[in-house]
Amino acid sequence: MLKQYEAIYKNGQLHWIYPPPVAIENRRVMVSLANEEDEPKPINITMLLSQTRGSLGRRMTMEEIDTDISTMRDEWTRKWDRS
Repeated sequence: MLKQYEAIYKNGQLHWIYPPPVAIENRRVMVSLANEEDEPKPINITMLLSQTRGSLGRRMTMEEIDTDISTMRDEWTRKWDRS
């Protein structure tokens, strides 16, 4: 079974991004190279938050949330007409 590990190849050595695999010595490895455009770009959290502000709509009060939950429960438990 194949397992994937991420590393950066630099000066003839692999530098593991996460903890290195256990017992890798004298084992066959397969290498695939990621395209540079596939590399994850750093996230500017301030910009991300400003772009998503308001996407969830307005804030609800606890009373509004309780009312919505009660309405949903009533819909699930009501007797449906069997016509």
